[in-house]
Amino acid sequence: GFGVYGSEPAYYKGLDLLSESLSFLTEDEISDSLFCSVGGEFKRFMNSNINTINLGKINDTRLLSVFYSAIDVFLVPSSIDTFNQMAAEAHCCGTPVVAFLNTGLSSIVEHGKTGLLLPTMSSEVFYGGILAIREAMDLGLVSIECRKRARDQWDYSVVAGSYIDFFRSQVK
Repeated sequence: GFGVYGSEPAYYKGLDLLSESLSFLTEDEISDSLFCSVGGEFKRFMNSNINTINLGKINDTRLLSVFYSAIDVFLVPSSIDTFNQMAAEAHCCGTPVVAFLNTGLSSIVEHGKTGLLLPTMSSEVFYGGILAIREAMDLGLVSIECRKRARDQWDYSVVAGSYIDFFRSQVK
């Protein structure tokens, strides 16, 4: 399954691009897929023949981690993003991310190792990324790399150490 976050008014979140990307899916790819969304209503952007579940807003962190862990790939078709917290959360749960290179996701996703960063913002390229991560990457190994990257970058001790180093550098 695939996961996505979005809400209707946020055009920069790329839901229109995602919807167009999914229109390229073949009947076999559609029958083999389940798209699960959280956040705002997403169904209206979806091709009507795609199996879609919208979980709405999830405030419980435990349930949100279950969502991330249950999906195979988290899709982030944003055209503008500085740091996508949900992509980082997906990595913490071992879930790879497909996103565009020209956004802040390059600080989260390690291309080819913890997901894919696509060079060109287009529905065709995003569709290709969806297929590539499903077919060409070993999701078990990618999951391990996602967790490792999350631990190496966002563990409390790592973040606290960065702040300590910064404050010490400012005191000198």
